[in-house]
Amino acid sequence: MKKANVIGKIIQMFPVREFKKENREGKIGSFILADNTGNVRTVLWDTNHIKLIESGDIKQEDVVEINNGNMRESELHLTGFSDIKKSSEILDNVKVEREFKSAKLNEIKIGQALKTRAFIVQAFEPRFFEVCPECSKRIVLGIDGGSCEEHGRVLPVRRAILNLVLDDGNDSIRAVLFSEQIEKLGVDVDKNFLEARENFLGNEMFFSGTIRQNKLFNNTELFVSEIEKIEIGDLVNELEKVNKSG
Repeated sequence: MKKANVIGKIIQMFPVREFKKENREGKIGSFILADNTGNVRTVLWDTNHIKLIESGDIKQEDVVEINNGNMRESELHLTGFSDIKKSSEILDNVKVEREFKSAKLNEIKIGQALKTRAFIVQAFEPRFFEVCPECSKRIVLGIDGGSCEEHGRVLPVRRAILNLVLDDGNDSIRAVLFSEQIEKLGVDVDKNFLEARENFLGNEMFFSGTIRQNKLFNNTELFVSEIEKIEIGDLVNELEKVNKSG
């Protein structure tokens, strides 16, 4: 791990999530931090840091200064020894788009922002969970609706999660898609999934996302951010690059 002191603009804030692992439980916060050179996923573990997000003291579009962070597998992690505070600096022209580097699935590393061209070789039944419409946190369902820790009684919103297996001819990997990415497959999870699966199973597409370690099952997964159909022009350009590099 490398220590990092940075100043950046929060370009995307993710909901604070709760986790349970063996005898440990807690919360985790995260956002994408950017400057004019690039951006990085930033993960917060300390309860005091997470409270800054929950209270709105630190929010999207804020410029923040981070000291004593840890670079871990291409992500910036903040612990109780780290410090985060608002900065008076003005940052314009920050890199908003994530940079995904093309790589073969047998060459991937944890934390890598990856773009891969792969076939969908397997698809599992989608699973569903309920979230708060205000903060997108998971809620506790009851007889009279849902209860959010922050917003009390709410009308829950149903979200879906879909697991695929991708293969690029070199190796395979499990891919995790949430509702927005599932829609890009042309799948309506409220309709007959088995029928919809036949339309995309076996298709070759571009998948972009982050490589994560699933500690529960001790395997690597691709958390998909973008899905793109393959156009003939893309294939021609890719072949030209390969020929030039060869």
